[in-house]
Amino acid sequence: MRRPLLLASALLLLGAAAPSAAPAPTPAPTAEPAKNRVAVLYFEYTGKNEDLFVLRKGLAQMLATDLANSGQISVVERMRLQEILDELKLTQSRKFDPSTTARLGKLLGVHYLVMGHFYETKGTFVVQAQTTDAETGEHKGDVYVAGKSDDFLELEQKIATRLIEKISKLVPPATSTPAQTGSSATPPDPSASPKASPQKLAVQTVVKYSKALDALDRKDREAAKKELESVVKEQPDFKLAASELAALML
Repeated sequence: MRRPLLLASALLLLGAAAPSAAPAPTPAPTAEPAKNRVAVLYFEYTGKNEDLFVLRKGLAQMLATDLANSGQISVVERMRLQEILDELKLTQSRKFDPSTTARLGKLLGVHYLVMGHFYETKGTFVVQAQTTDAETGEHKGDVYVAGKSDDFLELEQKIATRLIEKISKLVPPATSTPAQTGSSATPPDPSASPKASPQKLAVQTVVKYSKALDALDRKDREAAKKELESVVKEQPDFKLAASELAALML
């Protein structure tokens, strides 16, 4: 009887000495998006001229760049936005519903979304933009501009300036450099809001620029290069187009 008792005692001692199962790791908390982090979604086109549908890419890129140049707002790069839209099969979506925008906000890691709509009628171009809380869907303010189609640059920069004013009131002072560099038409100036350029930028020129961005998204570098060369020839001071063309030349 002594041998079985010794064996049982040894087994009990081994069990006590063995390390207990490691506790399940606690999931790392998800970092809250910085209050000044913004994504500019492609605007909804509500007009009847389908040739202007692609303009939403150029408009979004120009606005995103000017917002970033304010030095107060961190902006998601367009390529990252396009990557997420491709993954969600939303590239050709004309309008984003609330559930979709909430999902986009989460995937992009932003606190605010800038979205809106635009159209052209009888030579007048109209843009309305709104800032939305990415988590709650609450509207934080609208801005509206209208003017001649040939003065597209002035209209875009008015929208950008008003968006900067509204968003700046919602976010703390910036402590880091902007997420994007460059400017829609002038050299970067982090200390100031966009300023009107002495050169005009017509809608049709921005349409060509937008077609170039669309071609880049489709991995068609030759088509993008052709459109950008035409844009830069028409508008040499259009810095965004010039920088995109220079990148293609590398």
